[in-house]
Amino acid sequence: MKTENITEIYSGAAMPPQPEASAFAPSMLAEAGAFAASALAETGVFAAPAQAEAGVFAASALAEAGAFAASAQANADDFAASAQAEAGGMLDAPRQALSVGALLYVPALHSGAAGKILGGELAQASSIAFCLEDSIRDEAILAAEAQLFDTMRQLHAHAAANGGIPHSPMIFVRIRNPLHMLSLYNALGGLSEMITGFILPKFDLSNIAAYSEAICEINATRRDRPLYIMPILESKSLADLKGRPDVLSMLHRRLAFIAEYVLNIRVGGNDILNVFGLRRSSRHTIYDIGPARGILFDILNVFSPDYVVSAPVWEYFRSGDGDAGWLEGLRRELELDKLNGFIGKTAIHPSQIPVINESLKVSMEDYSDAIEIIGWKQPAFAVSKSGSGHRMNEAKVHRKWAARILKLAEIYGIGDGGAHRPEAVGTPGAVRALAPEAANTPGAVRALAPGNAHTPEAARAHKPEAVGTPGAVRALAPEAANTPGAVRALAPGNAHTPEATYAPRRKMPAPDMP
Repeated sequence: MKTENITEIYSGAAMPPQPEASAFAPSMLAEAGAFAASALAETGVFAAPAQAEAGVFAASALAEAGAFAASAQANADDFAASAQAEAGGMLDAPRQALSVGALLYVPALHSGAAGKILGGELAQASSIAFCLEDSIRDEAILAAEAQLFDTMRQLHAHAAANGGIPHSPMIFVRIRNPLHMLSLYNALGGLSEMITGFILPKFDLSNIAAYSEAICEINATRRDRPLYIMPILESKSLADLKGRPDVLSMLHRRLAFIAEYVLNIRVGGNDILNVFGLRRSSRHTIYDIGPARGILFDILNVFSPDYVVSAPVWEYFRSGDGDAGWLEGLRRELELDKLNGFIGKTAIHPSQIPVINESLKVSMEDYSDAIEIIGWKQPAFAVSKSGSGHRMNEAKVHRKWAARILKLAEIYGIGDGGAHRPEAVGTPGAVRALAPEAANTPGAVRALAPGNAHTPEAARAHKPEAVGTPGAVRALAPEAANTPGAVRALAPGNAHTPEATYAPRRKMPAPDMP
């Protein structure tokens, strides 16, 4: 979008039509920006009405064969990709949108941050936010900016000398206002290549136009990759019960103009609680506080169908006396975060990171059911008993859920059901929370046994080229998920190896200084 059009749009011009639900697709199809492959859009996914009388739950090209596959693909190996594309939802955004995960907040004044990143002490952090807002007093802002520049220079020098930074997190900067974002970006110069984007505090109708102009102006100058924004919904306007629906609806409509730059929607839990003069204890979750709970649910209702929405911070962490109350409370809140549709959570201490990361993994039961649903094999029935035998899978109703589960499994792995070492979480070694033999090593994804889906020796859920590899769009071969020959494990090097568990695990390229 051209910058000069933003003010005109927000000053009263007609709003554009709302985009269709974005595709929850693997990266290969997400780049196409389509709700599904065009050929699939013409033929339908579950069943074209004209073929209903045939009694076959399939697309046209394979209807005669009785196979549930995409007609344009004409290949059962491609069905998983088309099924995920059809599922729709929040993921028309890049893979990074789901990969933000545990976002560790660090005051920009922290002088040792670069050393911790380069030394691998924060290797489990998917992302880091250097804060120049609430964590910095007004009189210290210049000193905080100077330290931020020094941190970026250290990272940049290391990347230039070594061809990148192993296990580097995504880096964001939390600024104060739109003008601050523009001035900071200009001051960073070539160092801006070290950051993924900006976090926008107190994001509301009073500043959305200015923020939109600023991010469009910034990205107009960039050649290789965009800088993203992550707005934080935390303003007092959300406390107005009568006006909240209109405020959230208008924010959603106006964000549509710059949706390509919005990586996450974030929620400022403590700011929301501050409106009511409230603060949760370590024994209670934010969902136990009625006024805040209503705001969280309204935000999810409006934004989660189209964006990744991240959960608010948990303000308790490991204490010196070994009190585990913070950990129990965090786990309860993470469970409710996940249940309600949040993905990722703000962290304020490294001891929180492995707990958040563990919560982002999918259970083996969910994973195996998602495989069954995406690779539905029954030609007539659209409902069946799950592999565990105690819940129902519906091909239509659970399709979007299944696509979401597979994408999260690809990024974060499959949960081990408690494979933490006893001494890990809550101790100084908490960032090493997963034992070597835990759930994401090549020999640990043991969930689907050759003849029995949930026995201890179960392991190998897919062909070697299946889920978690570049060939994942071909995840289900004709003989796949529901046959004895389908239990062939995840290949080494895919999303379930130790080095791939906490996305993104990449080397940051050494940027060119302008």
